Amino acid sequence: MKKLVLPMVGLAIICSWGVTSCSKGQEAPTAQVAMQAEGLTTTEAQSLSNLERTLDSYNAIYRAQPQAQNARSFWSFLKKIVTVVATDALGSVVGNAAGGPIGGVALGVASSIEMATNTPDWSTSAESSTSAFCPMDSANTCIAIDVNDPSVDKDNTEIGELHNEIIQNLYRKYPNIEKMSKEELYAKVLEEVKANKTVVASNWTTSVPAEDITSNAGQTAKIVQACNAISAQPSVNPTTSLAGVIQQTTGLSSTEARILSNYATTVASIEKAETVKSYAEGFNQTVASAPVSKTFKRVTQVFTSVAANSKVLWVPQK
Repeated sequence: MKKLVLPMVGLAIICSWGVTSCSKGQEAPTAQVAMQAEGLTTTEAQSLSNLERTLDSYNAIYRAQPQAQNARSFWSFLKKIVTVVATDALGSVVGNAAGGPIGGVALGVASSIEMATNTPDWSTSAESSTSAFCPMDSANTCIAIDVNDPSVDKDNTEIGELHNEIIQNLYRKYPNIEKMSKEELYAKVLEEVKANKTVVASNWTTSVPAEDITSNAGQTAKIVQACNAISAQPSVNPTTSLAGVIQQTTGLSSTEARILSNYATTVASIEKAETVKSYAEGFNQTVASAPVSKTFKRVTQVFTSVAANSKVLWVPQK
């Protein structure tokens, strides 16, 4: 597993956590001028614009659309799922950038459990009725993202499977996990990650940032707060507000953030696990083939892997 290096100064997650608005659909060259102001060259801006258009068409094939009579309830429920998958994925991306692969897995898992615990009345489990979601207690709740492209790092696309496995193990091991403090939760998560057979076999080392329990517990709270604000936005479609959160927490450009936001919204709307897998693989293949930065490709691999696996793991109450 390679440490994910994001284009940010001091990690943008420490900075602003408000939700901003990113307008979509602007015609180039206006959009390109905006992207150049974000530090992108003309070629980079054009490549990202082309990729976004290609993925918009791809997303439309998979994204569920509401019936006119129940559009508001559709979007209301979808925003809840989007909030969860985005929290998991952002936790992994941010943790990886700051603390390497172990930090990425640990922060993603801790953020995921925090979100489930702090969003009440959605659980389908009588044993954990105060939680937003309960994890599927089954051996078949992982999505293996297989992309036949040498530029796709298998370590990155397998993070989501590890994410689900560790969450399931923690829920089995600690029945009171929802009552733990943020610090105790992160400590238990980190302990579980470091003891995981896959992690041990990979010879990953634990970085100093990943070991900082107090700091990472605070990070999970910030990620959950930022993503929870999405559900409170008045607009029915969460894509725009989520793009603002992604941009602020990762330091990506507005176009890159919109691409990931549209992925999260689309994957959240897919019902069947096999369709989630197909969608995630095609999305990664499209990004891998595009002339965009290696950093964005790596971020995409981590984000999409965790978001896809999060979608099939957590069971909400409609």
